[in-house]
Amino acid sequence: MSKNQVQKSKKISKTNKSDGKLRAQFKIFKRLGMYKSSGETTKKPASTVPGVLVMTKEVAGVLWLHRWILIKFVFVAWVGLLLLVGASQQEQFKLLQANIENLTGSIGSGLGASATNVGYTIVAITAGGLNGALSEGQQIYSNLAYLFIWLTAIWLLRYLLAGRTVKLRDAFYNAGAPLVSTVIVVLVGLVQLIPAMIGAFIIATITTRQFSSQWYEVGAFGVLAVVFIILSLYWVGATIIAAITVTLPGTYPIRAYAQARRLTRGIRAKILIHVTWLLSLTGIVFMAVLAPVILMSGYVRVTWLPLVATYTQLVAVIGIVFVATYMYLVYRRLISDKSNS
Repeated sequence: MSKNQVQKSKKISKTNKSDGKLRAQFKIFKRLGMYKSSGETTKKPASTVPGVLVMTKEVAGVLWLHRWILIKFVFVAWVGLLLLVGASQQEQFKLLQANIENLTGSIGSGLGASATNVGYTIVAITAGGLNGALSEGQQIYSNLAYLFIWLTAIWLLRYLLAGRTVKLRDAFYNAGAPLVSTVIVVLVGLVQLIPAMIGAFIIATITTRQFSSQWYEVGAFGVLAVVFIILSLYWVGATIIAAITVTLPGTYPIRAYAQARRLTRGIRAKILIHVTWLLSLTGIVFMAVLAPVILMSGYVRVTWLPLVATYTQLVAVIGIVFVATYMYLVYRRLISDKSNS
């Protein structure tokens, strides 16, 4: 072989190597969504996730359509919580009731005579005030039970919305497989809620009398607290989507988070609005349906009936089903957008 032929072969091999590197970079860029050919439009397709009112109406339609199996599920889950946790929360409610009455100065009239007492009681229950009487083991069991209810609700919704006929027994048997992965996602979500806790602490601090009365200081700290809370909600939106994605067979937490980030890319603000609306709506409804029972407990002093504790657990199960249905429908819209893009 002549010298010219050797030089040509070397040039060809170098060209092939450079072409191979370019092809590899092209595949990486296209996988990450960083490359678009000249024929593709740069305009991102609009998201099909509707507004909060339309989504709430859609959730109500789904719940009504599958009401019978969901009612059975809520009842079985509620009874399971009662057997697991028991009525020990009723003793904590009595202690909580007495402390609030002493704090607000209500003497002998119970909670039924004061709307302020009812409000304090609802806030305390929402913050987990009934769990003080539970042992550490009972608290762990109850939290795992709530996670299992979430997983079962997602499993039911996935098969019901796919048009399949399912049995409640199959849901309870098969829904618990991704429990460990879901626990990991929840732990990450708790870490993401740290800024919101800091914001709540700032709000609680600036509302005390010991804080400086200068309006600009109160305003600055108030804005900082709101920013912290919004930041947590911004993160938690993708975490809730990851908590749904991780229920898919063979999906690990890291992969679930990666897919959740891809699904929510560019519409995090919209997801934030949905999460804020969902939390606000659930909280308002929870307070509205719990207030009459607390008022009734103030008039009807039946010591053997754990009215408030059992009713709170029932409302909590219904709330989990509603939140799971809402976010699962949002998740389906995001999957539809991703497949059409």
